[in-house]
Amino acid sequence: MSDHQAGTRAQLDEDGRYALAAGAQATARRNKPRWMVQLATLTLAIAGIVLIIGIGAQGKAKAQAQRETRSMQEIRDAIDELDVLSATQDDGGPTLIGDFLPNLLSTMETLARRAGIEERLPTPRESTSDTAPGAVAKRYDYTLTSVHLDRLLEFVQLATERIDAMQVYSLRLRITRGRQQDGAWELNVVFQRWERDEA
Repeated sequence: MSDHQAGTRAQLDEDGRYALAAGAQATARRNKPRWMVQLATLTLAIAGIVLIIGIGAQGKAKAQAQRETRSMQEIRDAIDELDVLSATQDDGGPTLIGDFLPNLLSTMETLARRAGIEERLPTPRESTSDTAPGAVAKRYDYTLTSVHLDRLLEFVQLATERIDAMQVYSLRLRITRGRQQDGAWELNVVFQRWERDEA
């Protein structure tokens, strides 16, 4: 074997080794589970997004639960105040008779401001409900809407405390739904006041 043939064979062997190494690398790349790594990365990214969304939803749900808890406490407080106010109602006869008050509606407006009601009071529906010798029962029907339940009830309490012979005849409270002030409180209160008959 000549030197030239031995060199060519050695060169072929070296070229063969490079070809073999290149083929091995290509086979190794094909055998690597790259798609599995990419799938695992994608799954991890999706799980992270779902986790972030879940944490945000949990925060919103917690805030909603706290609002509902406060609302329930307001309702309990309102029930307690209604019990106190209903205890002041009479059985229909004039137990207290007050003098005629020409500025009664402006006094009611002042009491509403003192209770924290910022909107102007609507003009009440007035009616005469009953009469007794020398006295007449006048009713003042108000419908008020506010997100502040405590202010509405404060107004009712101030009216019965500060106006002589003013009593709560009826009171209805509900939460508004599907209106401009969704979730606000609507209070319908009818005050009754026995007044000395001017006739």
